[in-house]
Amino acid sequence: MKFRWARPSALPAPAQWRSAFDPLELKIGSVDLFPESLQQVRNVLMCTHKGIEDFTFARRKIGPSKSLTFVHNARLSGGLIAGISLLVGAIGIMNIMLASISERVREIGIRKSVGAATVDIFVQILVEAVVIAILGGLAGLVFSFALVRMIGSFSPTDNAPIITGTAMAVAFGFSVLAGILAGIFPAIKAARLNPITGATI
Repeated sequence: MKFRWARPSALPAPAQWRSAFDPLELKIGSVDLFPESLQQVRNVLMCTHKGIEDFTFARRKIGPSKSLTFVHNARLSGGLIAGISLLVGAIGIMNIMLASISERVREIGIRKSVGAATVDIFVQILVEAVVIAILGGLAGLVFSFALVRMIGSFSPTDNAPIITGTAMAVAFGFSVLAGILAGIFPAIKAARLNPITGATI
């Protein structure tokens, strides 16, 4: 919310009034306080201008409904982008694990031949997928924190972006969850490998 006042030296034309303004900008914490704040500013200016109302107010405010709509749309867009990123990351982890299993068929077959249980192979592949997801999540946290700090250094103080510990924990948790889900299918495939077939390759 911005207020403008001016004290022109003479009675200028309307077009000249706009260039003669000295801006006075005030920020109000709540829209509910707008009428009272406007009246207080008017009273102060009337006192300083010796009872002469040679100032005007230019009021610009965003209604609560528009603010809520903007926040909702921003969160929805961010959620969609994050969901697509998680899906792409999960597909990438799954492909990496499937390629790794294809190259380690003989190793898995030998392990099962010497007594490794199906559950052991399943847990091994699943843990490897989760480790990849954890490393990717940590890298994402470091990158996002650095990006927010860099954007904050160029942004005004009131509009600087922030990143909270809760948001970082939730993002890291979803990263680990994506690694678990992406590693289930490769782990099942490796656990069901025939030890004889694997050992003879």
